Amino acid sequence: MKKKTKKQKRAKNPREFLEKELDGLVAELTWVRDNYTCQKCLRGPCKNAHHAFNRTYKGDGIRWDPRNLVNFCWPCHLYWAEVKHEEFRDWFIARIGEATWLELKRMALQGGKITTDALRQIKENLTAELNRLKKGSEYDGKLQ
Repeated sequence: MKKKTKKQKRAKNPREFLEKELDGLVAELTWVRDNYTCQKCLRGPCKNAHHAFNRTYKGDGIRWDPRNLVNFCWPCHLYWAEVKHEEFRDWFIARIGEATWLELKRMALQGGKITTDALRQIKENLTAELNRLKKGSEYDGKLQ
């Protein structure tokens, strides 16, 4: 009998596929919205969507809320967002506003599992917003 590889041991269920698809959609939306430019040092092109509230928060869809993400180059992501947490928080609040920050924080701390139907609605909204942004974008999305 053949030994199963790690991938073969556990097939993903439809919900996991949907969550992975949402991760990709919200990341792409962030890159397009931020014009493939690091929002800290303004270098580009780069593709590294950073979550203000960690991806592990899934309550109320915070993980897939575009307001919760910002595009950083890899050095800025590693140093500024991962090491300088308080400076990052202050910068991010100044960027999105304190009311939005508090709403995101409430969403992150609320917890609770989001329904599959709600995930499908998030996908629909993200796809529509991404298509809207792409129509107005001059950048082709290819890294040099």
